[in-house]
Amino acid sequence: MIRAQLASMTPDRFALPRRLVLAVALLSAAASQAVAQPLTIGSFTVVAERRVVPGVTDVELGRRRARAALLLELALPGGVYLYQGEELGLEEVEDLPDELLQDPTWFRSGGAERGRDGCRVPLPWASSGPSLGFGSAQGWLPQPASWSGLSVEAQDGEPASMLSLYREALRLRRDLPSLGAGTGADVRWLDLGDDVLAFGREPGFGCVVNTGSTPVPLPAGTVLLSSGPLDLTPAAAGSGGRPELPADTAVWVARG
Repeated sequence: MIRAQLASMTPDRFALPRRLVLAVALLSAAASQAVAQPLTIGSFTVVAERRVVPGVTDVELGRRRARAALLLELALPGGVYLYQGEELGLEEVEDLPDELLQDPTWFRSGGAERGRDGCRVPLPWASSGPSLGFGSAQGWLPQPASWSGLSVEAQDGEPASMLSLYREALRLRRDLPSLGAGTGADVRWLDLGDDVLAFGREPGFGCVVNTGSTPVPLPAGTVLLSSGPLDLTPAAAGSGGRPELPADTAVWVARG
């Protein structure tokens, strides 16, 4: 069951693939254990990068899935490393002019491999300016015009922004006794369906990720944080009479 869930979360499903690659690799060590058995890995270290898988063009879909991946990552035990720019939802810039590329890989390969310049574009701090607040002059690599709307200035104070999601998730990770480093011994895998990756941690915490294409019932409990919008009104209840978790969405719940 868990192996099937992990297989569905391959890099082509998320815009920040290395986060999922490493998360899946670490989770795979526990996937051979039966559902609801304790996780015995000592700790996790998950690293993410600001990259987009070549060929993935639906960046907004990628951002939605990356938001879900963030809650999965931060709910796991162990240390977490966040890559600069991911908190703003920045994609890799794949259309940099050849004459501006500076990565040694570009030169060593004779122009055959573009290297990593696309994920080294200066971060946008402000919504305007020659380098969107990174400095007083143009950056060494050009920022897409769309990054003005993804700048820290644009996202600060916006409840639905990627930056706000990171801040709230990190605050909860610090404050909740069930989250943070731990040993992994408190993790229990939950069987909530073929397209659902779910686990609980003690005391009273649950993380549920809908990796499928259709909504699934929300588990019982109080919603602490979700990666995307949830409609918790009775009118929006699914066929089972319970609110639903949309596709490509994760939620943290406090279990009673």
